[in-house]
Amino acid sequence: MPSSRPRHSSTLRAIAVLASAGALVLALTGCIGAPAPSSVPTSVPSSSPEPIFASDEEALAAAEAAYREYLATIDTIAAEGFASFDALNSAVTPDHRGEVIASLESLRTAGLTPVGATTFDSASLVETVQTQDIADVSLYLCLDVSGVRVMDRSGADVTSSERDDRSPMQVQFESAAVGDPRLLVASEEPWNGDDFC
Repeated sequence: MPSSRPRHSSTLRAIAVLASAGALVLALTGCIGAPAPSSVPTSVPSSSPEPIFASDEEALAAAEAAYREYLATIDTIAAEGFASFDALNSAVTPDHRGEVIASLESLRTAGLTPVGATTFDSASLVETVQTQDIADVSLYLCLDVSGVRVMDRSGADVTSSERDDRSPMQVQFESAAVGDPRLLVASEEPWNGDDFC
């Protein structure tokens, strides 16, 4: 229906932003026991936490793997009819989880289901910050929804002809746990600068 196009276009725009829709953060703390008493004083070398990623290449690879898992999780949730959002726990931070669920629920309410595989390419590292065994990583990437069609409740393809199949994004990641090289998606924003996709 013509009257429903604006609502669908708005919803489809949200799909592109949140990967056709889009953490369990484990806070591990450890106690270092006191050294055994010694009759001879010894010097203890100062130690600082080892960085989680030894290089920018390692950080980039970990972030790409995390985003790939996240997109696959979103696609699976949609394919299963939005029956459960539990799988998001291992893919996104708790703060971002609410935003992703809200987007997915808006699709479910509208009777729209993305079908297909969301991908990305052209990822490049913006920044890596590592402090006390915690890493924050930021990437630029091109989100690609060209392989995703949007179906309504009747099974009709209602994918907007005006949809941008490729969108430049900036994505932020955080460590899943202290000392853990696994990353979780913390935020996603459309890149408003020059379109590098």
